[in-house]
Amino acid sequence: MARCQYCPKSGQSGNNVSHSKRRTRRRWSANMQRKTVVIDGKRTKIHVCTRCIRTENKAMMKG
Repeated sequence: MARCQYCPKSGQSGNNVSHSKRRTRRRWSANMQRKTVVIDGKRTKIHVCTRCIRTENKAMMKG
């Protein structure tokens, strides 16, 4: 579940910074969810980020 199957979104890395300004490495994971979609008449489960789910819902409401 590391990468969205619609967009190239995955995790990011950076530093935890304490009050004394010491830095330790950390990682932010993308908010990935399993979603069932219909592709060519077949139901399949894919890993999608929540931003893509939101965009898909907005496109379905519009059209």
